[in-house]
Amino acid sequence: IQEQIPESDPFVEANWITALSDSNANRQYDFFVQLALLREQMFWDKATGTSLSRWANVWVGPPNPATQSTGIAFATGTVGTDILAGEQLTSADGITYELTATATVATGSTNALSLTSSGTTATFTFSGDFPMSNNLIMTISGANESAYNGTFPISVIDGASFSYTLPNSTTSPATGTIVATTTAAGLFLQSVDFGEDTNQDANTTLTFTNTLAGIDSTAMVTQDGLGGGSDIENPTDYRNRMLERVRGYLAFFSVDTIKTFIRDNVSGVTKVWVFTPDDS
Repeated sequence: IQEQIPESDPFVEANWITALSDSNANRQYDFFVQLALLREQMFWDKATGTSLSRWANVWVGPPNPATQSTGIAFATGTVGTDILAGEQLTSADGITYELTATATVATGSTNALSLTSSGTTATFTFSGDFPMSNNLIMTISGANESAYNGTFPISVIDGASFSYTLPNSTTSPATGTIVATTTAAGLFLQSVDFGEDTNQDANTTLTFTNTLAGIDSTAMVTQDGLGGGSDIENPTDYRNRMLERVRGYLAFFSVDTIKTFIRDNVSGVTKVWVFTPDDS
């Protein structure tokens, strides 16, 4: 600078010539830093952002989209009352769910395979896999031992058994032709929003958005919960899926090729595990 502008003194601190020189040097430094970052975007295993999207879209298509959760809840009310498709319910954390089909409050029953007790806790077991929720009201009838009979709120054990509390202990197992009867509507639900936050645990309480004549204001999620909701595929998983496709692309019937083929050809499958003869 002094050679080009002899009358200047670039060594004086805090003058405009020094500021101009320093800012130019910093800008050149920034350029070199950006070049290093841009160089990484040329390589599949380092690409991020827009570069990752463009590379990965060539090999595996767009990221896996976010999905909605689905499941069943039970509502109670007057027998014969319809709950129309499209009615909405809301969870305590503000997630909204919508009926995918009209449901009707009806009475259903199932026969006991066994009814046993330990103290005042009775366990009712039946055949099949039936959706239930805690505090669903069941009427038990047909037991020769009268303590088993009556109307009780239940606690779900699994899809084929539940427990309830007896008024007093009695002999076990129960005898007779024993039947459990309940009156409710099974609501097939789908979340309005997308993402993992839409999943709900079993026995979560949902509240109807609208007041419905003949229908109680809340419903209870069954023992399987509301599931299947997922967020859009994150960049790390997206990159790994692309790299898996690239590395296994030319190999026939390799582990990577099998995973890629199944994900590409079976709707809804996003994760695959392959068992090989080398697995113990």
